[in-house]
Amino acid sequence: MLLNVVLLNDTHDWYHWGCTATSLALRRRLVQRYQKLVIVPIVAVLGLKEAPTTTSQFDDKAYFNKVSAANTEVFGALANADLIVINGEGSIHRVSRISFSLLYIAHACKTLLGKRVAIINHSPYPNPAYVPDDSAVQGLYKLIYTALDFVAIREQTSFDLMTRLGVAATLSFDCLPITVRESF
Repeated sequence: MLLNVVLLNDTHDWYHWGCTATSLALRRRLVQRYQKLVIVPIVAVLGLKEAPTTTSQFDDKAYFNKVSAANTEVFGALANADLIVINGEGSIHRVSRISFSLLYIAHACKTLLGKRVAIINHSPYPNPAYVPDDSAVQGLYKLIYTALDFVAIREQTSFDLMTRLGVAATLSFDCLPITVRESF
């Protein structure tokens, strides 16, 4: 049994009720299943110093050392985790600073730290037009997602796009209705 779990990109205290409700459902399920849950909020991810700007940085060990040293709050929590669960909600659906940061963390934790990593509750559209037409972005998504231990995609279009890239994913749902059902 895994003991220490990190929920990365927690949106409980973010900007609207949907984010709060979704993260509340995730938190409740993780606390029920694992002994220790460490929460890393979305603001910590948004505030990363030395966030990646190029795809070549994803496999650079020296760059990883620089990023982890500059972001000890985030990477300290991740270093002690048995499992890292990334809430992709609203963050991994286009090429942006936060999506690159989360994808970089997922990749680094899996390939450089040897952690179990899951990305859940998300729609991983690789670009704002919702069609992965950039081969570099497609290659990056494929590199990262095919290495992960679990991927849960919450709608059919992204699921189909990622399946075509060779990603083994589970078609899931947005977690918000769980909180609605349990609390209202």
